[in-house]
Amino acid sequence: MSPRKIFGIVVRSLGLCLLVYSVWYLLYGIATVSGLQGEAAKYKIEFFISGGFLLVISIYFLKGAPQLVGFCYPEEKL
Repeated sequence: MSPRKIFGIVVRSLGLCLLVYSVWYLLYGIATVSGLQGEAAKYKIEFFISGGFLLVISIYFLKGAPQLVGFCYPEEKL
């Protein structure tokens, strides 16, 4: 297995971790809007912004982040 493929697996694993984290943020934001979390109600917009931003990044990483992998491991030209 080449280093490029191993790095791709690491990037996808990081994307999976970020996906779980972003879903947690979004669910916690929904809980604050619905009134289940009273003490954190003033931070509800931050939960949605952080969750949405992390969701976009995690989807990019789960797709393999071709630009990032290509930058770190460029194709060798003969």
